[in-house]
Amino acid sequence: MIDEEDMSRLGQLKIAHRKERKELQSKIMSMKHSISNSDKKRKKELVAEITKMEEEMKKRHEEELAELNPSLPEESVESIIVEEREEKQPRISKAQRRRVSYRILILITLFYFFYFCHRYFIISIEGNCTIQT
Repeated sequence: MIDEEDMSRLGQLKIAHRKERKELQSKIMSMKHSISNSDKKRKKELVAEITKMEEEMKKRHEEELAELNPSLPEESVESIIVEEREEKQPRISKAQRRRVSYRILILITLFYFFYFCHRYFIISIEGNCTIQT
């Protein structure tokens, strides 16, 4: 069984892993921005280097989790890693957020228009409009 001390160490380890992942991502982005787009040879080398760094980090994280929880079966360590991946939700672009908020604004406006204007207008089936006061 896992006691509370192991759980707290597991939580701290997860936080450290998340921090390392963020640092690696920022390092990768700075490396990508440092090369020019026309240098294809350097770009291929960089992609290989990035892949290697990511694989090393993943392997190291798995080893650290396995060291922390030797009593846990291998499946549960994998499930912890899978849970971390599931926490990430796809990032929505600014343009998409703007479109969604614009559509919501239109829907709210239409709702209020029909809600408040139904008192004043009666539209018959034929399409004739009469004003009620």
